Parts: sequence; structure tokens; C-alpha cells
Amino acid sequence: MRTVTRNTLVAVAATLVVTAVALLITVHAFNRLEVYSLTSQAHSQDYELIIHNPVLYTYSFLPE
Repeated sequence: MRTVTRNTLVAVAATLVVTAVALLITVHAFNRLEVYSLTSQAHSQDYELIIHNPVLYTYSFLPE
């Protein structure tokens, strides 16, 4: 039976952290693009886009 070394655990933890950060960046970028697209549509339809939380990109539309 092979013993798991500390270096192996550190490498696995680092891989998990890098993967989680990459996923977070990807989701954030897609959300930003979605808000940009919705903002463009809102302007063309005379709706006001209200962003409640710019970090999480929570938003709603209200008629102008």
C-alpha cells in the first residue's frame, strides 16, 4: 500500500483551487456578457435595467 505524501496533497489542493477559480472567472464572464446583452435590449425597448448587485449581476427591468 502506497502512502500519500504531503506534496501530493498540496498538489491536489492546488489543482482544486485553480479549477475553482477558473470556473468562477468563466461564470462571471458569461454573466457579464448576459447583462451587457440584456442592457442593449432594454435600451432598444425603452426599459430601464437596474443592477442590484454588480458583483453577482442580479438585475431587474422596469419600464421607463
